[in-house]
Amino acid sequence: MVNSLLEDGEDPNRATFDGLTALIFAAQMGHGGIVARLLAAGADANNASLKGVTPLCIAAQNGHVAVVNSLLEAGANWEDEPNDGVTPLWLPAWHGHRTVVDSLLESGADPNGTSMDMANCAFWGRKGTTPLCVAAQNGHGTVVDSLLEAGADREQATELGMTPLILAAVNGHAVILQVTPRLHFQYTKSRLCPAGRP
Repeated sequence: MVNSLLEDGEDPNRATFDGLTALIFAAQMGHGGIVARLLAAGADANNASLKGVTPLCIAAQNGHVAVVNSLLEAGANWEDEPNDGVTPLWLPAWHGHRTVVDSLLESGADPNGTSMDMANCAFWGRKGTTPLCVAAQNGHGTVVDSLLEAGADREQATELGMTPLILAAVNGHAVILQVTPRLHFQYTKSRLCPAGRP
C-alpha cells in the first residue's frame, strides 16, 4: 500500500496538523521496510513534529535499532535536541535500549550531552542530566557500561548535584554498583545533599 501511494505521487513529507509524518509513525512502530521505502522516496530524516518529535528520537526511544541505523545512514542528526531539550542518545539510555545506545555512540553521539529541561523526570535536579544519570537512575547496568566505555563522565551531576552514583543509590539499584564498579567515586563535601534531603 505504501509503495502504491508513493508511486502514485503522494508526498512522503506530508504531515498531520501537528506535524507528524509517515516517517515518524513508521519509525515509532519499528517498520523498517516502510522507513527504508519512505527515505528512498525522499522523506526527510530530520523532519520534526510541532512538539519536536523526530524520526530518530522516536525510534531510539522505542528501541528500534534497525530503524535507528537506517535513519543515521540517511543523515539523521544525532546532535539535535528537539524533544524537550534531550538528545536521541538520552532517550534510549532512559529506557535501557543498549543496542540503540551503542549505535548512536558509534555514530559519534556525545555521551555527556545534557538535557535542557525535563520537567516530568522523577529525580532531583532535572536540568543538566546526562544519559549516564538516567541510565543509572533507572538501573540499566549494561547501558551504564556502554556509556562509561564511551567516555561518559561518572561525576557529572545534575543542577542539584545528583551524580549517577547517587541516583542509582536513591532508587535502590544495587546492581549498578555491582556491575559497574567504575561508577564509584571519592566522597567530597561538594556532593552533600541540600538540607532536608537524605
